[in-house]
Amino acid sequence: MLKEFSTAELIKNAGKIICFIGFCSIISATYAEKSPPQAAKLWSLETMMQAKIIGDVCPSPDGKLIAYTETQFFKTTEGWKSAKKIFIVDLKKRGTQLINVPLPVNQQPMEPEWSPDGNRLAFLLNDSKNTHLVIWSIKDIHSKPITLITSPGISYYRWSPDSKMIAYVKEDQEQEDLSIKPNVVGQQDQCNNLYLIQVPSHGPYTLLTHYNKATDCQSIKNFDWSPDNQIIAYSYYPANKHDFWNYGKINLVDVNSKKINSLLAPNILQQNPTFSPDGKSIAFNDLNRVYWISLKDRDLHYFAQTNNEAPINIIGWSANNQQIYVFEDYHTYNTIVALPVSGQAGQVISPENQLIGKPVLNASHQVFGFTMQNTRRPIEAYISPATSPLQPLQITFSNKDLLNLDIPKTEIIRWQAKDGLSIEGLLTYPLHYDSGKRYPILVELHGGPGDVSQQHYIGQFSVFPIALYANKGFFYFQPNVRGSGGSGEKFRRANHNDWAGKDYQDILDGLSYLFSQGLIDKNRVGILGWSYGGYLAAWAITQSDLFKVAVIGAGMIDLISYTSVTDLPFFVPEALNGYFWEIPKSYLERSPIMYVKNIHTPTLLHYGEDDLRVPYSQGLELYNALKLLNVPVKMVTYPQSKHAIDDPNLKFESAIITEDWIARYLPASSEDNSRGE
Repeated sequence: MLKEFSTAELIKNAGKIICFIGFCSIISATYAEKSPPQAAKLWSLETMMQAKIIGDVCPSPDGKLIAYTETQFFKTTEGWKSAKKIFIVDLKKRGTQLINVPLPVNQQPMEPEWSPDGNRLAFLLNDSKNTHLVIWSIKDIHSKPITLITSPGISYYRWSPDSKMIAYVKEDQEQEDLSIKPNVVGQQDQCNNLYLIQVPSHGPYTLLTHYNKATDCQSIKNFDWSPDNQIIAYSYYPANKHDFWNYGKINLVDVNSKKINSLLAPNILQQNPTFSPDGKSIAFNDLNRVYWISLKDRDLHYFAQTNNEAPINIIGWSANNQQIYVFEDYHTYNTIVALPVSGQAGQVISPENQLIGKPVLNASHQVFGFTMQNTRRPIEAYISPATSPLQPLQITFSNKDLLNLDIPKTEIIRWQAKDGLSIEGLLTYPLHYDSGKRYPILVELHGGPGDVSQQHYIGQFSVFPIALYANKGFFYFQPNVRGSGGSGEKFRRANHNDWAGKDYQDILDGLSYLFSQGLIDKNRVGILGWSYGGYLAAWAITQSDLFKVAVIGAGMIDLISYTSVTDLPFFVPEALNGYFWEIPKSYLERSPIMYVKNIHTPTLLHYGEDDLRVPYSQGLELYNALKLLNVPVKMVTYPQSKHAIDDPNLKFESAIITEDWIARYLPASSEDNSRGE
């Protein structure tokens, strides 16, 4: 059962008390019993920017103090900006005390972590040039954080179990040189190393590994401490390997002697090492399952397979060393799964149809912290005892004002593809849906292709803002075609060597199903997509005039030129079973640019100017071709933006540009007017 509490309800429900990890807190009604919206309001981009982003929910070792980050957007004379803060909920005060951790101006905090003794909170601070590893004492809430290390390349850190040391990963970067020099392609890879610093000392640090660019350039991804503070297990891969997820290994480094040994022979991928509480075992995962190894005899054991056969992350061990908690996507939501060391089948312990984010387990292995949302309820922070099932307790109400807005209905729909495969997706209805009418529809295709459209709160701002279009009178369709994540390995690989084949047909079959239900106006269909979704959208408009408007973000257009310029040159060859010089026909047959003369759909293109994953030259190929063909086309590039548009003002502008384009070529109604260029 999902619980929540608020300051106002503390008084109203003064008799309702729940005891949790040794203390008591007053709670209110269940998550599902929240009162309906008070008044209908129109969704706009400005309204959606009011949604705050909650992240990094971190319970203290005793579970009584909960640190979390909150990002808020605000408009200035220079456009939209963001501010990120760390707050602490003190459950000893019955949830009424909110501590604002003092932070320097214009620095973005992330990854808070309590010391195992519960006396300090560490976190990273980012500014325009550096990352700062800082600690802050909870004993004096008015004190300023103490900076331990400042460097451009700090990426990961962990407290030692005795709270006396912090280990961290830092890139080896040369001192800033403002002179103009040539860059040698292929030598930009940054090696990193594992360092150690005493706390609360400001230094000196201890270098635990000695990888360098000249002889042995490696990239350390993450690590974990042994309970006795003597050993650190870290995962790493060669820094010059673009397909690094196929090369992960785990080493053990002795903190005192700095001697390094391999965990086991590198015959399988090894990621996310995690010590058991008794220090006798280490769990890790590859791309498909989780393992554990006994440090006494180095025997390798298998945990049972998970439903999706692709655990995203190992959260941690249970306090009794008998099971491991893992996190993975599952259809349109995700799950926390408890896997016994006995090898028996795992048990899903998280709530169904709730989208959980960044789950962590506290130092005592007794309390989870995570975010949770669904299509109708905005993201908030939750905690739960490590029980089966979980008992989520809502501890933030940052987005409570959004609950007063009417939210369109979203449902999971399923249809059968032509070859009999079952496909599912999410369908959001127009805000004021009338069953007697047929509506226009926008189809959004996710990236990957192994990503998955999930039950995010649709009022959260994004480049493609769902609530905005539902408010305008559109259906909004997010199909999870074959090749998507969340439905097991077989489904995930079902478009292997078949890009823009049956996965494209799945889109058409889904639309045919909706047409048969009498919901959609067949003459008013638009298509949107980003990354692989942009590629599929580009392909769709070369194959059919069904789509009256298209928006393509960071999509591949020409698979031969794309493979030659991307930072993942192995990506397409792995998907199509060969390099373009070996199977040029396959590359050409699957490239939208080869069928550009078939396009009649007005097309909007979004590309980041610093995108190494899908360089904006891909967009230029399509833009120039459509200009020559006199097809309506507009291309927008975003400065200092990579594969995603992160700057809030640029993201807002991109949403306006998209809104205008759709309003011009696929108006929701005769009254829908463009904002103009």
